[in-house]
Amino acid sequence: MINVRMKIIQESDEDNILNQYIIFTKVMDEQIRIYGSTSEAVLKAIRICKDRNILKKFLEKHEKEAVDIMVELYTQKRSAGRLHCK
Repeated sequence: MINVRMKIIQESDEDNILNQYIIFTKVMDEQIRIYGSTSEAVLKAIRICKDRNILKKFLEKHEKEAVDIMVELYTQKRSAGRLHCK
């Protein structure tokens, strides 16, 4: 038997990097629901976050890398989902 303690981190009113990342992931999930796992969804999510000042400095400096990583991540998720459905 193992006793485990976890700290669940949720969105809050704090303006810190962790909270901004939580909001970023929520925006990303919302755009994926609307546009599917596409680069369009990723680009829209990044634009929304920059407009809302969520990770704005990071996204302005590393937008291309962020797009590449998120597209790859969702492409892998989509491919993994197909493999599990067979």
